[in-house]
Amino acid sequence: MDDDIQAPGANPENLMSLVAAAFDGKVVVPEFQREFVWPRESVEELLTSLLNRYFVGTLLTLDTPAHDPLFPFRVLEGVGEIRGPMAPPAGTVRLILDGQQRLTSLFYAINEPPIGLRGTTHPYRFFVRLEPALAGDLDDAITGVSIGWSTGIQRMEKEVAAHRTLPLPVLAKHGLFYPWLYGQPVWDDDQKEELTALHRRLADFMIPVVSLVSETGADNIVNIFERVNRTGVPLSLFDLVAARMYLQGLVKPTLHDLWRAFKADHAELADQIGADGMLRLVALLEGMELKKATLLRLDSLGRDGFLARWKQASECLVQAWERLRVEYGAYGGRLIPYGTMLVPLAALLDHVKRQRLQASAYRRLDTWYWRSVFGQRYESGVNNKITLDVTEVSTWCEGGVPPSWMSDLEVDDIPLDADAPRSAIYRGVLCLSALKGARDFCTGEPIALNECEDDHVFAKGVYAGDHPVNGILNRAFIKKECNNSKRAKTPDAFFAHCLDGHGGDEDLLLSTLGSHLISKEGYRALLANDFPSFVAQRGITVSHEISERIATDRATG
Repeated sequence: MDDDIQAPGANPENLMSLVAAAFDGKVVVPEFQREFVWPRESVEELLTSLLNRYFVGTLLTLDTPAHDPLFPFRVLEGVGEIRGPMAPPAGTVRLILDGQQRLTSLFYAINEPPIGLRGTTHPYRFFVRLEPALAGDLDDAITGVSIGWSTGIQRMEKEVAAHRTLPLPVLAKHGLFYPWLYGQPVWDDDQKEELTALHRRLADFMIPVVSLVSETGADNIVNIFERVNRTGVPLSLFDLVAARMYLQGLVKPTLHDLWRAFKADHAELADQIGADGMLRLVALLEGMELKKATLLRLDSLGRDGFLARWKQASECLVQAWERLRVEYGAYGGRLIPYGTMLVPLAALLDHVKRQRLQASAYRRLDTWYWRSVFGQRYESGVNNKITLDVTEVSTWCEGGVPPSWMSDLEVDDIPLDADAPRSAIYRGVLCLSALKGARDFCTGEPIALNECEDDHVFAKGVYAGDHPVNGILNRAFIKKECNNSKRAKTPDAFFAHCLDGHGGDEDLLLSTLGSHLISKEGYRALLANDFPSFVAQRGITVSHEISERIATDRATG
C-alpha cells in the first residue's frame, strides 16, 4: 500500500460544464460500466431535483491519459448519434465511475439525441411547463413526451408556440434562453426575473465531484466502483419517511419491515408501485397532496394512525390488482399499461366501496381507466393527475359530471400504429384481446396467456422488409407450438393450417379470430395476404372495442 496517496475529497463543479465536456468527448465512461438504463420517469425526477436545487449525490471520476488510459472507455450514450465519429481527445479524459446515469440523463434531455430511452423505440423530448413552474409547483412542471406520440408532441408544440412551455434545451442553454426570454410577448418583467432565476438554477447547478488519480491503481479503483454501486445509493423518499416514522415509535415493525412483508405476499404488485407508491396511496387516503414535502410529513399521522392507513392502503391495492387482472385484462406485469395507475385506482375503489355506491359508479371508474390508458394520460405529470383524478372521478362516481379532460379523447385520435411493447396503447389493445378470451389460433382451445408471447400475425421473417410488422395491429397472443407452425409462412398458408385444426369449420375459426379482435373482413385480408387491408380491418374492430370502453354516456346509465 502506498501511504503517500491522499484520500480524495469532494470539490464542487458546474454540472452543465461537465455535460458540455461530455459533448466534446472529454468526459466519458469506462467500458466496464453498464449501459444507460434510466426510463423517462427517472429523467423527469432528476430534472425536477435540479430545478428544486435538491442534492442529487456526488460524482466519482478518474482522470486518465486519453492515448494510454487506465481503462478502455466510450463516450456517453447519445454523443455518437449527435457528433458522429470523433477523433480521440488530446490530453486527459475523465472517466465517470459513479454518476453515469445522472450525467447521461441530463445530456439526453439537453441535447435530444435520436435514440429511445429504456424499453422504448422513439426518442423523448423534455419540456418545462412555465405556469406551474412560476407557481412553485416544479414537481409537475417537467414533462417528457415520446416523439412517437404525435398528439402529445403536437400539444407541447402548441404550448411552446404560445410561450407557455419551454423545451428543456432552451431553458438550459444561455444562447437559446435569453433570445427567447426577450423576444416572447407573454411574461412581464417580474415573471422574466423568475424565469431567469429558473434558468440560473439549471445553468449554475454545482455538484460535488470526487476525483481519483491513476496512482490509486486499477484494482483499487474497481473495488471502489463496486462498493459505490453496491452501497452508495442516495436516501430515497421511503428511507427518509422511515427515519421520521422511527422517531414516532414505528420500531417493531419498522417501515421497511412493513414493506418487506407486503412485498413477500404481493411481489409482482409491489414491483409495479414501488415503496414510494405505497406512501403516495397512504397520503391519498389521508387527503394529503402528493408533493415530496407533503409526503415527508406523513409522520404527523403518528404510529397508530400511520399503521391504520398502511393497512387500508394494502387492502385496497390488492383489490385494485385483482380488478386490473379480471376486469381490465392485465393479468401480468408486461401487460399493465401504467403501474402508476394502481395508486389512484386503489384509492377510487376504496372510495366507491366505503360510500357503498351502486354499479354505475364502477362503470364510471372503468371508463376513467380506459380513457386514461388510450389517452396516454399517465405519460407525464403523474402526481398531479393522480390527485386530480381521485378528486374528480370520486365526484363523478357519486353522480357528478365527468372530468372535463375526458371530452378531449376521440377514438380517431388514438394512434393504433403503436409498436413499442411498453406503450400504454400497445398494452391496452392486448388487454382487450385478453378480455375477449384469446384462444389458440391452431385449435381454438383456451390458452394460458401468461405463457404466450405477443407475436406477429403477418410473419416478421416474410414481411418485415415491406411493412411495419411490429405494430400492435399485427400482434396477437400465439402459443409457442402454434407460432412454430406459422414461421416463414404467408397468412393464407398458415390459416389454412388453422382451419384444418378447427375441423374445417370456418365459423369456428372465425369465432377464434374474433377472440383476437380479428373480424371476418380481416380474415379475408389474411387469406389474400393483404397486409394493409388486414391492418385497416383490425383497426376498425379494435376502435369499435375501444369506443365501447370509453363511452361516458354508457357509464352514466
